[in-house]
Amino acid sequence: MKTRYLSFAFFLIPFMGNAQSQSFEDVLRSIMANSTMMHAESAYTAAEIAGHNSELTLENPEVSFNYLWGAPTDVGSRKDVSVSQKLNAAFILGVKKKVARAKENVSLGEFDVRRLSYALEATQVLLKVVYLNRLVELNGTRLTNSRELYDKYVKMLVAGETNKIDVGKAKLELVNVETDYQTSLLDRQMMCHKLKAMNGGKDVKFTSTDYPSSFSLSVAGNDLGNMNVRSAVSNLADQKVVAAKREISLAKASNAPELSVGYMAELTREEKFRGVTLGLSVPLWRNSRNVRMARAHEMAVREQVEDDRLKLDMKIEELRLKVSRLRTIYDGQQKALSSVQNLSLLRKALDAGEISLLDYIIEQNQYYELYERLLSVECDYYCALAELQYAE
Repeated sequence: MKTRYLSFAFFLIPFMGNAQSQSFEDVLRSIMANSTMMHAESAYTAAEIAGHNSELTLENPEVSFNYLWGAPTDVGSRKDVSVSQKLNAAFILGVKKKVARAKENVSLGEFDVRRLSYALEATQVLLKVVYLNRLVELNGTRLTNSRELYDKYVKMLVAGETNKIDVGKAKLELVNVETDYQTSLLDRQMMCHKLKAMNGGKDVKFTSTDYPSSFSLSVAGNDLGNMNVRSAVSNLADQKVVAAKREISLAKASNAPELSVGYMAELTREEKFRGVTLGLSVPLWRNSRNVRMARAHEMAVREQVEDDRLKLDMKIEELRLKVSRLRTIYDGQQKALSSVQNLSLLRKALDAGEISLLDYIIEQNQYYELYERLLSVECDYYCALAELQYAE
């Protein structure tokens, strides 16, 4: 959606040269590629997955060696050598592998949600930079007009066509406008500094004054092109439920007896014994409540998932209402601005002596105050629209 009020209002504001400016999509793509936060999140997710996979290994084998002296000495000594490996049902049946894969999917789902959140934050920062670019241009035009007006009244004072009071009014207005202009420059500098930080400390050249017509996640990452917050949260919720179910299976498998297999040799001076050893560990005292705990955890996960989905649905409804209301407010302010007296006509009235300098300053400031509110509402509208389009 292009801003409609440009046709009647922005004739006052010379647009910035965007020839050397990066596009909205290029900056967003650069941020998602260069962000140190996203690099850290990616590394953290990889570490989490590695941790899940580390649970797939068997327990360490046990090796023992015994050397026993005989008595009397003519009996000789005895040497025992044994190697054993414990095998539990969770490993044999592949339950641990399924749990690790489920946890891996949860980690990846959480990473996708964090990426979407960061992409939205970067988008909204870019939208605020667009707003501040517009505001700087507006205040720049105001500053130019105020300087021309002040210079004119200084010349009129020299020619005896006005008095020092009017010159003082023009000077005061110039100081106020200079303050607004410098403040808007500072605000834009701070927002651009934040943009640079999000871009991994690399400079960003973004001077655009145009809002994008739509917001696509494909520029934030090729694998995010067909994803939104709703689908990402839904996928993460499903993966959490699957992981909780796998934990129940693991708890059940942990209640099964643990098998131990190995090799043993008993060596004496006269006899040598070698063979296979088998052992069975029956979990009578431990793991008795693990299944109950896993089922309770699954129930808690399901409840949390439903709560997350409900909150997201309510958030989307709120965003729809917010976008609609901001659009209504924007259209109302736009209509009001188009109906007020044109600034060029107001200046002609001042030059013709039809209104006083004070009346001119008051009327002009009212116009610019409404204009600035319109710019602010427009920015809020696009920020809410971006959040809604990312969510749905």
